[in-house]
Amino acid sequence: RLSRPARALLGAAVGVVAGHTVFLIATPAIGTDGLIYHLAEPAMWVTDGHPGTMHAVVSGLPVQAYPKTGEVLFGWAIGTARTPIATSLVMMAALVVAAVSAWSALRRLGVQQWIASTMTVALVVSPVMVAQVGGANTDMLTLAWVLCTGALCLGAISEPRLLPIALVAGGVAVGTKTTAIPIVAVALAVTTWRLRRDLTRQPIALLLATATTLGIGVVWYIQDFVVYHAPFYPFSRLPDGPQLPPVI
Repeated sequence: RLSRPARALLGAAVGVVAGHTVFLIATPAIGTDGLIYHLAEPAMWVTDGHPGTMHAVVSGLPVQAYPKTGEVLFGWAIGTARTPIATSLVMMAALVVAAVSAWSALRRLGVQQWIASTMTVALVVSPVMVAQVGGANTDMLTLAWVLCTGALCLGAISEPRLLPIALVAGGVAVGTKTTAIPIVAVALAVTTWRLRRDLTRQPIALLLATATTLGIGVVWYIQDFVVYHAPFYPFSRLPDGPQLPPVI
């Protein structure tokens, strides 16, 4: 249903993504955080066979207490391909998810096609996206899942069967980085409220989606509560938990 110019632009975008993917595989750009811990933890999990376990990889900063869904995804890619360069493929896929989600959300909000396309391109070529797409990073990965959650929530207003999928996407987002929590919580709460009369029509799907969300997103905060007596450690603490690291 796209116009001929839009199809041409879409084809050009696919070509750019494919070409840049090949470039990143040939000259990977892992980045500082990737070298310090986004790849260090998955490397240990691939070795010991226990993804999600806590390893103190940074002295003085307990990054092992951070949400680790992104790192588990990196570990799956590394363990499957037997090379850390596979994380570049994960990040390029996340870039595509972010672009499609942003464009879809804008269109569902009634934004004109050319404006939605311009805004999506502006997002994709922004400095943080360009800088992080080359290697294992979680900021862009989180943004992609937040945008995906938002797009699915908007879609669920007219197609309620998308709500369970939005729940799962939200779980991946909050399991990747804590900064996603307020945005995802508001989006899902508003959507669930608007669809409250339709919830009884798909109870099994919603229960399975909720369980999946807990297992892939909330599980890290439960782990922190058990280990550090605070769900958001090391960014906050409770009276009976350890002190915050000096760097925090």
